[in-house]
Amino acid sequence: MVLELIYPQLFRQEVRIDQNASEVPFDNTGTGLAAADTQAAIEELASGGLVDTDHQNLSLSGTLLEITDGTGVDLSAIIPPGGTDDQNAAEVSYDNVASGLAATDAQAAIDELATSGVVDTDQSSIDSHG
Repeated sequence: MVLELIYPQLFRQEVRIDQNASEVPFDNTGTGLAAADTQAAIEELASGGLVDTDHQNLSLSGTLLEITDGTGVDLSAIIPPGGTDDQNAAEVSYDNVASGLAATDAQAAIDELATSGVVDTDQSSIDSHG
């Protein structure tokens, strides 16, 4: 705040610092790299084979998740048998405390709302002539 009062012109200008990677110093201590700037470090990593850009493929079969040339992970602890969590609305429980509905599952709640007249299920169409 004090600097703004002394040097107001500095605080009313947009300051832009434009650098490229070769202008940014790089401390190579302990890295095993010879580079002294960021651009050189990137190039050294890219050309030295130190960065692995190998793409891997994942596959899911049932509850087994596998990676190409790797090991698999059995997800049966979190995915039900058959590899799906396919449910219908009657299988999803519903907490009716706040709503006052009698339904205890999602399907019954939908049916109760549809037959109660609270939700308007009339279908309408709007034509726009422009």
